[in-house]
Amino acid sequence: MNFQCTTAAFTVSHEPEGFVIFGSLAQRLSLVCGFCTSARTFALRLPPHSLSRDCTCLKLVVVISRRLYRQSDVGSPTGDFHPISSCPCRAYQSLPADAACGGAAEGGVRIFGEVMKYINKMKQIEITDILKFSSSLEAENPEYTYHKSYRYFVQYFADKSELTEQELMIGANLTYGWMPTIMNFKANNFEGALNILNKAKLAERISTDELLALKSLINNSLVGVSKLLHFVNPDVYAIWDSRVCHFLLGKSYKYIIEKPDLYWEYLNLCERVSKDLAFQPIHNSFENSVRYKVSALRVVEQLMFMNSHTTIVKF
Repeated sequence: MNFQCTTAAFTVSHEPEGFVIFGSLAQRLSLVCGFCTSARTFALRLPPHSLSRDCTCLKLVVVISRRLYRQSDVGSPTGDFHPISSCPCRAYQSLPADAACGGAAEGGVRIFGEVMKYINKMKQIEITDILKFSSSLEAENPEYTYHKSYRYFVQYFADKSELTEQELMIGANLTYGWMPTIMNFKANNFEGALNILNKAKLAERISTDELLALKSLINNSLVGVSKLLHFVNPDVYAIWDSRVCHFLLGKSYKYIIEKPDLYWEYLNLCERVSKDLAFQPIHNSFENSVRYKVSALRVVEQLMFMNSHTTIVKF
């Protein structure tokens, strides 16, 4: 890919282990490099910007770090600054207006505030606002592709007392049979991921760090990880995606969906709904429709998913 660019040069000493580029031109940790024992000079090719007082200034922040982030941790596919078709320069990609910011520090605070706003909205959701859509689940077709395959996905993991690398490989790829993207392993932490997946079979949720470790391996997607976790333990983890997010919050920006704290709050909401007395008849009705046993969290998620053309958010 070719871009018209301007060049900004800077020099770093041999002391730090790496640097990170962040700001309006790089909205996530995506450009990184490690260092040898000598100082180096780097020239960043940046998109041009008109010289005018009416133009906003796209800030770029170079953070010198003593920790070396591996390429697999941050998703840099080339290990350098060359734009490629699968990872184009972010200055040429559109962002939602409420996600745009003027610099790294300001942007981090802005996004954090946005996520907290949506977490608080989710805390305030009334269960009755969700259950009033229950009639949408009354006539589910058990032969529908997702219903017919779902039971086998869940049973596959239920039959395994301990998950091995084989189950991880098969599970990740069958999960992406329900996704519009191709499955790619973004890291090589397979042993650690296996330990986490086996832990996920227990009644207690895994930690945020463990969730992020799975995400870093499995396509760097929290949506994909939520599906895999649900297949492994459907009583503890619910599927989370953009349609469910839109139903609950009226927005489905990627930077919102990929936040672990919002996912945990979503699980809290699903548990609240599943424990409501009015939910049990809905659960029973859904099982009668699809003709197999299904977890409460799956029914709650389906209730949201099937009605994602609307939203229950109260502005």
